[in-house]
This record gives sequence, C-alpha cells and structure tokens, in this order.
Amino acid sequence: MKYSDSLGEFICACLAPAQIREVVILDDKNCRVVVDDDQLSLAIGREGQNARLAARMTGMKIDIKSYSRI
Repeated sequence: MKYSDSLGEFICACLAPAQIREVVILDDKNCRVVVDDDQLSLAIGREGQNARLAARMTGMKIDIKSYSRI
C-alpha cells in the first residue's frame, strides 16, 4: 500500500480490491463509502470482515452503501 496523508485514500486501500466510487468523511468518527452494486459484497467481505478490519485500522465507523441506494 502506498503512503498517503488522505484518510479517504487510506480507506479505499483498506477495502481493496473493491472499487470505491466515493468516500465521504462525515465527522471525526464516521464516514460513508459508496460502491457500485456489484462491488458491495466485495467491499463488505465475508461476514463483514473487510469493513470491520478497515474500521479498526482507521478508528472510524464505516458505512458502506451501494450507489443505487444513496
């Protein structure tokens, strides 16, 4: 993973290989990640493992939404 000061880029890297459309930082502890419908299960991971690990690495609550549901 390439170093970046941007929290949004770090979250995208944590959720790879899912292709992220957008990361919206809502406040200090919450963010929303928007993905295409076909990338949703890949971003969340088996039993939520990818999302859980990304949240632990960033210290944020990550809400992953599909593009058609926002």
